[in-house]
Amino acid sequence: MPGLLEFTRIKYAPNSIYTVGSSTYTATLDVDEVDVNYASGAVTVTLPAISSLLGTTHNKKTYCLKNLSISYDLTVQPGTSTITNVADTIQSKAVWTVKPNEYIVIATQNGDTNWAITDPFSLPALERVPFVVCVATNSTGVVNVFDANGAPVNLDVTEILVNALDATAASVTVTNSASTMVTINKGTTANAITGAGTINYAAVAAGSTFTIASSVTNGSSRVTIIGTMQTLEVAG
Repeated sequence: MPGLLEFTRIKYAPNSIYTVGSSTYTATLDVDEVDVNYASGAVTVTLPAISSLLGTTHNKKTYCLKNLSISYDLTVQPGTSTITNVADTIQSKAVWTVKPNEYIVIATQNGDTNWAITDPFSLPALERVPFVVCVATNSTGVVNVFDANGAPVNLDVTEILVNALDATAASVTVTNSASTMVTINKGTTANAITGAGTINYAAVAAGSTFTIASSVTNGSSRVTIIGTMQTLEVAG
């Protein structure tokens, strides 16, 4: 039966790790893992041209690319062949985006023009799966979106909606690891729905404390959280 299976842990064991602390970095062949930890914005990592593997010891290369940011994407940009002057690809695409708190392991060999993603493996036609979760709140106490263990997998939140269940004015705050994602003023008309607008800290790492809270005791509302998660579909 087909089912959903969370990605397994990395099996690749790198020897050399480089931590990126700026918006751009060009990977070198002597580095095996690139950890992106830049708090000021998105990062682009450019890979060496696959043609540069010619003459190296094994004529092949593997990289692990980790996005340690909680807010910004990592863009992986293949290099350009020094032989044909044509850009390489990654999983047959011009660029690849690694979401916050996620990673990829890629590999190639001399004579190829494409970096293949070997972990997480295998990739489905759609690499991310949507999720929707609803949580009710009617007090100033903190309510876990999932449970005390936090988010079950890496999540990327795209929308948060507050449905007013009564006419009491209140504000609803959604929090990711003590950082406020959004505060939404609940409507004072029953069944009125209010959207989030801009959502901060939208990437929720597995195990992160993910909560909601109302500003008043009797302001009842239902909070709907929508997004995608890092899972894949496999035949079981």
